[in-house]
Amino acid sequence: MKRFFSKHSIWALITISTFVFGKQWSESSRITDGRAESGVLQESPEYRGTPQGSSSVSGRSVGSASVRDSQKAKKGADKPRRDNQLSQDEVDLLVTDSIKSRSPIERRQAMDQILQKMRNSEMSFEDALAIGEALKEQGANDEWKLLGYAMGVYQSEEAIAHLGKIPAEERVGFIENIIPGLASENAELAINLFESLEPNEQAKVRPEFLEGLVDNNAAVATDYIYDSSDLENYSWLPMAELTRELLKDKGLQPALDWADELPQGPQRRDAWSAAYAVWASKDPVAAGESVNQIPDGTDRNLAINGFVSAHVHQDGEMAMTWIDAISEPGLRDAVMIRVGRQYFQRDPAAATRWYSSSGVSPSIWERVTNSVEPK
Repeated sequence: MKRFFSKHSIWALITISTFVFGKQWSESSRITDGRAESGVLQESPEYRGTPQGSSSVSGRSVGSASVRDSQKAKKGADKPRRDNQLSQDEVDLLVTDSIKSRSPIERRQAMDQILQKMRNSEMSFEDALAIGEALKEQGANDEWKLLGYAMGVYQSEEAIAHLGKIPAEERVGFIENIIPGLASENAELAINLFESLEPNEQAKVRPEFLEGLVDNNAAVATDYIYDSSDLENYSWLPMAELTRELLKDKGLQPALDWADELPQGPQRRDAWSAAYAVWASKDPVAAGESVNQIPDGTDRNLAINGFVSAHVHQDGEMAMTWIDAISEPGLRDAVMIRVGRQYFQRDPAAATRWYSSSGVSPSIWERVTNSVEPK
């Protein structure tokens, strides 16, 4: 009996040992497999921070941190990994290929891959932030702006929520980067965000905001300028900025046609002048010929206003001479003072010589030179 009990005790011990060992082995295997499936290979504490391979982003030395490692270090702690979050190597490779590849085609393909992943919701917002930071650090300005535009389009909710998590000094820069994409996709949300900003913040992001509204719909952008204009404290700048964005997006003639169809008022005046200012800065000869073909009247006067505003930087004396062709006295004096100040600030000696032979009244010239510090 004792022998029977002893024999079976041995088998019981073997069975229990096998079970315990198998259970430990199974749990270890499951953890390892889970890490492999998620794309993350966790290192033991003694090796953390000393990876065998170097980061391919920014050309740093062997042992430097990856893009996401840098982001984690800034935020203080790792967050749970999401299903659509890329591995560190994937993030690094996408950034490297979009910046460092010798072939422009390969760089474009890498950037297209990033945008496609964002469009298909295959990239987390955290990864987009990490890539954007790397692009900015590398000086890839166009790619950085394009990524911000895509974040505004494809990750708008996350981007808006992120505003409350970033330092105040970085907030406007972040909005400036995402708001054109946001406005192109959701004009109402972008308008609400823009109008929540302080006036000085609005001034910084307005060109990008209007760029997005134009991409959405030129009529939406135009309506916004009219709806938000305060005629009692009217500023010419928003309409001028909208006109410049329309010129970039649509071209010269469509922008001129658009300005021509606007209702009479200060907005139309500023749109017309701004269109000719852009034209004169790019092709002063063609712009001047166009001005000469406009019949005398308001449109011609406004075209001259825009023409001389741009052309004063290229040929100040010629610009000042053009002002005499403005037939409306009040506008002519206002343009003379404004443009004359620019001319005098840039080249006081030449501006003074022009004044001595121009016949401009001393009162106008005094206002030109008043409070102007020559460069």
